Amino acid sequence: MVRELDLLPVFQVVITILTFILCYIWSVLRHDVDSVFPFISDTGANSPESCLFSQLLNVSAFLTLFIMYARYKSVEARLAEDVHVDHKWLTRLSKGSTVIGMLAAFGVSLVANFQDNSELSAVHFTGAVLAFGPGVLYCLLQSVLSYLMCPRYNTVAVCRVRLAITVFCIAAAIVMAVSWITASQLRPSDLNSHKDLKWKPEYPGYTAHLFSTAFEWILSCGFFCFFLTYIGEFNKLELNVTARLLAPELDLEIGRARQLNGIHNVAGRRIEAAQPSINAPDFGHGSSEEAGERTRLLNQQTQGGGAFV
Repeated sequence: MVRELDLLPVFQVVITILTFILCYIWSVLRHDVDSVFPFISDTGANSPESCLFSQLLNVSAFLTLFIMYARYKSVEARLAEDVHVDHKWLTRLSKGSTVIGMLAAFGVSLVANFQDNSELSAVHFTGAVLAFGPGVLYCLLQSVLSYLMCPRYNTVAVCRVRLAITVFCIAAAIVMAVSWITASQLRPSDLNSHKDLKWKPEYPGYTAHLFSTAFEWILSCGFFCFFLTYIGEFNKLELNVTARLLAPELDLEIGRARQLNGIHNVAGRRIEAAQPSINAPDFGHGSSEEAGERTRLLNQQTQGGGAFV
């Protein structure tokens, strides 16, 4: 049984913010990035701060995945209360949004483990797209789901807050994407954007670059705020984990030995049942000839008045 689920969003937000702040301070002190709004992933691109960035962000990705699963089970439990109402579309919407959210969590894990300035920068970029794209879509679908479940399962205030955060995230994602594309096109072609993590003010597209990085930080804060709206809902939820043994033993070899021993015992009993008893005495179950001979002798004894000695 898992309780205190309302602390999950708090832990996720605290750990992620701590990751961003520590890696930002560390990378700036080492002069690995510019102090003015670097990309979040750039603060964890170089070693040794990349070790801390990867470890903590992986924890954040796992907590994000757990939060989305808890939200799905919460919706499932609430819909199960109305047995006389068909919630087919709500169930599908909940499942679909959860799968999309899990893609976003997987993208965060890719961003954590594949640095931007490595040879596998394409994997890092793919993870960033998965983190922000499906992440925004998850917030949108969950906001729609909240309105469809209102007012029986959640209040109008919660719906409005989630919708406002979602609109804010969509706007931030659009500004971030457009600014990043503009900065990439204006950046001099002789500069390697994956290796050079410092943008200088004299570079063409520097302003667009600042817009892109600033709204990346803003978009991340929007995700934090959205997860915090689950606190009140998770406060009324507990998850049960049920274990069911498929075999009495946990060791595979022990299970096989017991199975073979049982087969041999059954086979032995069948053989014993099929064989006649040879040495056992015969108590009145002899052949018909022996029974007739005993009867004849008994008649002779009766007629002659003699006795057997």
